[in-house]
Amino acid sequence: MKILVCYKYVPEESEIKINADQSLDLSGAQWTISQYDNNAIEAAMKLADDGSSVEVLTVGGEALDNSKMRKSVLSRGPSKMYGVRCERCGDLYATAVLLKQAIERIGGCDLVIFGEGSGDMYSQILGNMTGALMGLPTLNGVCEIRNTGDGLIAKRRVGHRLETLQLATPAVISVTSDICRARIPSMKEILGAGKKPVEIWNDSEFAQADGRSEELSLLAPPKAKRLSICYKDSDEGLESFVQALRKHL
Repeated sequence: MKILVCYKYVPEESEIKINADQSLDLSGAQWTISQYDNNAIEAAMKLADDGSSVEVLTVGGEALDNSKMRKSVLSRGPSKMYGVRCERCGDLYATAVLLKQAIERIGGCDLVIFGEGSGDMYSQILGNMTGALMGLPTLNGVCEIRNTGDGLIAKRRVGHRLETLQLATPAVISVTSDICRARIPSMKEILGAGKKPVEIWNDSEFAQADGRSEELSLLAPPKAKRLSICYKDSDEGLESFVQALRKHL
């Protein structure tokens, strides 16, 4: 089985600064792999058996040329990294079109895995869009997956129900963050990752799609002033506390 995991480099959340006008300052934020994609990569490694291969694909900018970022993803087990260099990739539809063409150039896969959403925008739709463009069976919200030899058994939670579905391959799935715990690579794995092959293409090598949406602004929510109310230990204080809870709930 050939498994391909699509992942994204995102700015480290703890290093993002908020400007006075609520815009985001990313200049001091280091790149990291989206935490949900780490779960997807680990799920692929657990699913792979003898004779299977796991590779990764991303679309991005300067992070693709960062040797540390390359080692970060390859040290988690995949045998090869593919990337499409795109300084400004447009909206999700344009990204899905690029991913579809890149997957076809790679040579197709039995299974394409996405994380449930990216660590920055968390739209939760890129996997579904890519699967639809490829015309493949597509499933999101997968919390468990196993290989039956002639297909896949996938489980996902829908409300209070647990669905069990059988998927024919090739297929595209998006997995939840609780499908497995992402492991921390060892130093040996990190050093070995530098020897694994990397293939990077420019987006100019692919057909470009017009974006279906345009980002007008990206702002952090306004800061809310914390309100602290202290009540005396008395019947009146208890009643006031209950009334305050009712008001805010």
